[in-house]
Amino acid sequence: MNIFERYYTHFVNRVATGVATQLRSSLENPSTPLSAIFSEPKTTAKIPVDERTSLSIGAVFSCVQVIGQTFGLMDVEVYRRRGKFKEHDAAHRNNQLLLNPSPYFNRFQWMQAVITHILLWGNAYNKIVRNRFGEPIELRILQPYEVTPKMTVSGKLYYEYLPAGASEHDRAEIIASGDMLHFKNLSVDGLIGLSTVQIQRESLANALAKQQHEGAFYANGAKASGVLMMPGHMGTKEQKNLENSFESAHSGAKNRFKTIVLEEGVRYQQLTIPQNDAQFLESKNYDRSEIAGWFRVPPYKIGYMDNANYSNVEAQERSFARDAIVPHATNIQQELDRKLFDPEERTLWLTQFNIDDITKGDIKTRYEAFNTGIQAGFLTPKEVREAEGWPTDGTPELDQFFMNGTMRPVKQILADPEPDPSNQKEDAA
Repeated sequence: MNIFERYYTHFVNRVATGVATQLRSSLENPSTPLSAIFSEPKTTAKIPVDERTSLSIGAVFSCVQVIGQTFGLMDVEVYRRRGKFKEHDAAHRNNQLLLNPSPYFNRFQWMQAVITHILLWGNAYNKIVRNRFGEPIELRILQPYEVTPKMTVSGKLYYEYLPAGASEHDRAEIIASGDMLHFKNLSVDGLIGLSTVQIQRESLANALAKQQHEGAFYANGAKASGVLMMPGHMGTKEQKNLENSFESAHSGAKNRFKTIVLEEGVRYQQLTIPQNDAQFLESKNYDRSEIAGWFRVPPYKIGYMDNANYSNVEAQERSFARDAIVPHATNIQQELDRKLFDPEERTLWLTQFNIDDITKGDIKTRYEAFNTGIQAGFLTPKEVREAEGWPTDGTPELDQFFMNGTMRPVKQILADPEPDPSNQKEDAA
């Protein structure tokens, strides 16, 4: 899309705003504020859950953090196609943009925020700021709950952006589809991603309920609740005084091991099930394993080491790269290619994450693989040094292929006559 087409589309979208219809009303793009949606508990556990409160669950926070940090560690670069091959184009303007997406945050922080929005809200929005020539010069992060995708009556997709602190008199900013990077999670229509938190809110509410139960348990001195029984009748005031006196003396972690002294025939009877009888720890472990499965993160990466050992960690690491990283990387790459490059440019340039940054094996495995590649003649020593990030200046002799001298083509071996044993004996004599 050239600069004139982009501005024309922007103009058409503005004109059609009054007759536009909302694309889809959903929890991640609500027509009413999230605070209104969650004013009443919507889960069986009677605990409201949203994307921010879900981060208070350790497994959710760990999964989002490990995936976000992994993406932050990977370089996303621009490559130029050369026939069947491609080479890194460090001078391309979009390569510089992806290296420094904004004056307000670095590439690591940008990618971590994008991944967090995708994993929790299901949608990540970045406004593309362009110069007067229509070239992208900045990627501006927008909060997913402040953006609403909409469709004009003629079928043109655009976005309305209204900051959360805006007054009712403020008008939403209209952003053309070509000027908005929209990264989506799993989607049923390809237009809006589904929020993992809202899809799994019942399970998350149960996990939050267990956390609150655990906190109340230890706040009560790690003792189950119970009832105080005494002979005779007590007035309301006397009952309240006895309850307050008992609570202040024996509740809380600091009072856990104090001796309970009861007077005037008062007896204490425990009521609720102890933690071990409720299989509390087993239930929490199951929650961690289940949440890790939602995000395709091996449990050992979030600190759950029960089934991890040296022999299977490497296989799980490859599974993490294949199942949790590559799908999101492919999704992000394709959206960057679609919005940052003009149609003519897409035939020559593309963006790509350097997945090798996270799939490198240990040093022994890498060196054995490099040695095999050099001896087989499909890797040069220069390529090996570049892969390891070592300098290659002043070493032109390394930029060539080597091969074991004893290797010969199969056709040549079959064509050569068998050596005459008698001639070999005469030569030896």
